[in-house]
Amino acid sequence: MRFCPLQAHEIAHSWSGNLVTSASWPYFWLNEGWTVFLERRILHELHGAGVAGLATYGGRQALGDYVSSVGVDHAYTALEPVLAPDTDPDDAFSVVPYERGYNFLLHLRSLLTPGDDPAPFDAFLRYYFDRYARQSITSDDLRAALSDFFPDAASTLAAVDWAGWLKAPGCLPAAVPVDESLLHQAHALACTWAATAKAGREGEAAVTAAVATTDAEGLATWPAAQRCAFLQHLGAQAAVPGDGGAAAATLLSPAAVAALDSVAHFNDSKNSEVLHLWLRLALPARYEPAVASAKAFVTSQGRMKFVRPLYRMLASVYPAGGMARALFEEHRDRLHSIAAKMIEKDFADQSAVGAVA
Repeated sequence: MRFCPLQAHEIAHSWSGNLVTSASWPYFWLNEGWTVFLERRILHELHGAGVAGLATYGGRQALGDYVSSVGVDHAYTALEPVLAPDTDPDDAFSVVPYERGYNFLLHLRSLLTPGDDPAPFDAFLRYYFDRYARQSITSDDLRAALSDFFPDAASTLAAVDWAGWLKAPGCLPAAVPVDESLLHQAHALACTWAATAKAGREGEAAVTAAVATTDAEGLATWPAAQRCAFLQHLGAQAAVPGDGGAAAATLLSPAAVAALDSVAHFNDSKNSEVLHLWLRLALPARYEPAVASAKAFVTSQGRMKFVRPLYRMLASVYPAGGMARALFEEHRDRLHSIAAKMIEKDFADQSAVGAVA
């Protein structure tokens, strides 16, 4: 059984977040950015650069989706968001401290220890956690540790766009290249299936061709991150042009989605990351078996990353009769209070109900 990112992430929190923690909410990224960094170092050691690269790609996609959903100028897209005194920090919670934080640390590593040898920066990690053990710190503390550990890199650190990374909203200022070999394989297959959405009258023939092209046994052996990359790219390729995701519209037909499920069995996946992305693809295509899977998924676990967007999608794609709201009300007491509050807010805010973030 593969060691999954979630296991690596929570183990890494023993150091980043527990042993060393952020001094206040604007520095929350020091907890989560470092934890994602450690998570992907673990994946790299256990499963190789290709799997770690897939995880980085998926994170960047999620970050881009969030920035697009709230706007590039939104204050909450900054790594150190400025929170008004009456702001609930939960309202600012997003993928930003995780993925923007991770990418900033990856950027720093690429500047300070260029090359493929991770050992020099790994040594800094040990120094950093020893130096700040059992303390609450800020971004300035990280900068001080880097300066002290890399005394010959003063000019490099001075040239870093600290304000752009920490204070400015919007997209990533830079993205360090990662291994994309497995990503390219996933994208190639996704493009084959996306062709079924653009085939018009030849759609049935395109579906038949896609099924024939897909190595079902090979696909079953792909790591979860690669299957996720396939589903993400297929969703993007098959999106209705100009729709903006407001109603999660797709060009994929129910027949195409059913054919894909017949060879890949995504609807029965036991991996939450894979199932989540599959449902976000299958529900707007109105693949009816996905409705039962989505209802079972959102009521069998309570991770906000999964349940919140799926409740929004169920409400958007299947609004008749208030099915999503009724399901939420029946099971809300089993959710964490923060998740329940944010989902309730989505239902109350009709402009957010259709958004897929």
